[in-house]
Parts: sequence; C-alpha cells; structure tokens
Amino acid sequence: MDGADREGPVASSGDPDGWDRLDWSMDVPAAPAEPEYRRLPPSRGVAVFRAADGRPVLIATSGDVRDLARRRLAPASEKGAGGVGRHTDYRAVVTRVDAATAGSVFECDLRYLALARCLLPGTYRAALDRWQGWFVAADIASTFPEICKRGTPQLPALRWTPDGPIRVLGPIADKHAAGRLGEILIDLFDLCRYHHILVKAPVATACAYKEMGKCPAPCDGSETMDSYRDRLRRALDAAADLPGWRATIRSRMSDAAAALDFEAAARAKSLLDRSAALDGPAFSRLGDLAAFRLLAAMGGESPGWLRLAMITPRGVRLLADVRAESADGPSLELLAAGAAAAAGDRAENPPLSTHDAETLGLVCSALYSPRSGPLAVRPITPAFGPADIESLLHEARSARPARGTPRKSRSLGSSQAEVPDANAEGDRTLDTLDSQGPPS
Repeated sequence: MDGADREGPVASSGDPDGWDRLDWSMDVPAAPAEPEYRRLPPSRGVAVFRAADGRPVLIATSGDVRDLARRRLAPASEKGAGGVGRHTDYRAVVTRVDAATAGSVFECDLRYLALARCLLPGTYRAALDRWQGWFVAADIASTFPEICKRGTPQLPALRWTPDGPIRVLGPIADKHAAGRLGEILIDLFDLCRYHHILVKAPVATACAYKEMGKCPAPCDGSETMDSYRDRLRRALDAAADLPGWRATIRSRMSDAAAALDFEAAARAKSLLDRSAALDGPAFSRLGDLAAFRLLAAMGGESPGWLRLAMITPRGVRLLADVRAESADGPSLELLAAGAAAAAGDRAENPPLSTHDAETLGLVCSALYSPRSGPLAVRPITPAFGPADIESLLHEARSARPARGTPRKSRSLGSSQAEVPDANAEGDRTLDTLDSQGPPS
C-alpha cells in the first residue's frame, strides 16, 4: 500500500471481537532524525501514539493515518498554519506509533472504542457521550410494571436477558423519541398514565381517564394486575412487530365492517390512525432487543470490496470480505448460512455487560447516522437466505461513495483545538497530555 510496510499484529488486548488489533508500527527516533512515515498506511484508521514506557499518550482516528502522524509529530513551529494549531509537543514524548486500518467510519469507530477502552480505561468514557442508544423497557413480572425510557448505559443494571421477564424495545433515534414511544403505547393500549397512582392498587382513587373510558383502572381494582400485565405485554408485542400488529387490526376492522359492527370498525381504524405516529424515521430500527440481529455491509479496505459484519446486542463480529460485484449463488448461500449461525452464537450469554452496552451505544448511534453507519443492514430472521444477502450487497453497492470522495473522520479532543486536514473532516482523539506539553 503505497510503499507501507505491514509488520503483522503488534498488539491485541483481548477484545472479544478483535477490534483492538494493531497491524502497523513506526518507531519515532529522537529529533532531528525523521520517522519512516512509509511504515504507516496512507488510509483510514486508528493510531496509538506511545511514550518510551509504552503508555499511550494519544489515540486518534483519521482518514489518512500516515498524514495524521506527520501532523501530530511535526515541530511545534509548523502547527499553527491557518491560525489553528496544537500546542502539545508530541515529538518530545512519542517514541512509537501503532496503527490499524479500517474500511469505513463505522469500523474505524469500533476500533477506536476498543483501543481506548483497553489502553485508556480511566478516561475513555469521555468518548461515549455521543455514542448512546435509546430504548424503552418494562419488567412484566414486577408488582407494578411501567414503560420507561432507558439509554444504553442503563441497560446492564436491568439484568436483561433474551428470555427473561424484562422487555427492551429499540433502538430509537434519541431520548425524546423514546419518551414519545412510551406515550404512544400508553395511548394505544390505555395503559396507566400515572404510575404513582398505580402503585397504590387496588385501593387507589382512579384518575379522570377511568371516567373518560380510556383506562380500565387497575389502580382501584376494577381490573386485575394480571390483566393489566397482559395488556402491557400486548403493547410491547405490537411495538416489536408493528407490521404484524397492523395486519391483525386491519383484519379485525374488515371483519367488524362485514358484520355491520361499525363502532368496532371505527375503533380499529382509530388504532391504525394513531399508530401512524410510529412511522417516522426516529423509529425505523424499532424492534425487540431479544431479536436484534443484523447483517451489515460496510466499505472494505480495497476498492471493489465490501466487509460484512454481524451485529447483535453483545457486539459486532466481522464475518467476511466479499467482492461487491461478483457474489454468485453458492457464495450467497454460504454467506447466508454463516450469518444465521453467527446470529445465534451468543444467545445464551448472561446479562449485558458494561462493555456490551458501550458497543451497543456506538452501533445504535451509527444506525441512525447515515454518514457514519454501515452502508446497508438486514435483519437476520428465521427466513433469512441468499436473496437477503443479494439485496444487502445491491443496496451497499448503490450507497458506496464514489472513488476519490474525501475520506471522512471526526474529532473529539480533551485539550486541543482541531487541526485542518485536507483528507478528513477532523480526527477523533483521546489525549493524556495537557496543553502545556509533556508532564514533568
């Protein structure tokens, strides 16, 4: 690659999906000797800048890792071009740069998170604020269940498992949309709107919604809590499979109309009309977390190639690199079988860990961010097959940016301003040095 020398794996700190792997390395000699920048790739990736004792002083992404190293290790006098500069003298501290390449912004972010988590455990969470997914959750088995919005950092505390009593639906675009989803389900299924009253059941005084005929009032004992839990379960089932629920309501409306029960038909139509609020882009990935299995197509590291990955609640696993234009029938069948097998590999794992939730937050954010997410995704269902793979590859080919498009990356810095980059929109960075230079 443009004269770059790949040295083989230089680091792997145990990420279960291998996103912390580093394949390139460059020693940084003492000034005035120049580093051999050709030892780093001139392509998108993540770089780890290390001090003499091996500790990382900077982890950064860029559309061009080689150019990133040149800029960060340039003499301080050259860093103020254009009126924007960095004051930290990395050249006085850094003795080695390790790197990993990535075929897409999504892959680059996954590698960045894994490396930051392993190498900077005390500070990497500063990078997580922008990577958060949103869900609604309800514990059906609780004494007084309710629908609550939850961000990915809160999921481990739920002790959620795919076959447990806690239902989690999402991902949803943001916390405001998650709140709206809860409100829509409460309205569609006449669920309790005042949980502080519900917890007094069965001796509470019912609110005005009972008098309006919009709540069966489990709070005052008019409805049993078992019946209420069943309604809540149906609400969550409907949100998890909105097309299937709507088909059922349409059938009910048709049957009622045929029987000249126009009131029942009108109620069914009202449900369908009110459920239209769930058709917006904020709910385009909505489903049951227990069934959250996606096959994603990302850009490959070489022109004409795509990279396939399996996305589950517990992580993202690379499956294969495929030619974008030449997948044949047998190849499609093998890929479909491999995807289906990978989707079920971790079904019996314990509740989500903090690391699982962090990666899930990145994934959810990317799914609602076309510029940083996969080129295309398809849910892995029991009927998943070669036709789904073919459709996925076709969509990915159509979405793939034209060759020559400027490489995209983003920035997050702890102590410095952004450096202009002709090949990128900024760098994502975690920095352990302050703006005054190396610690004494």
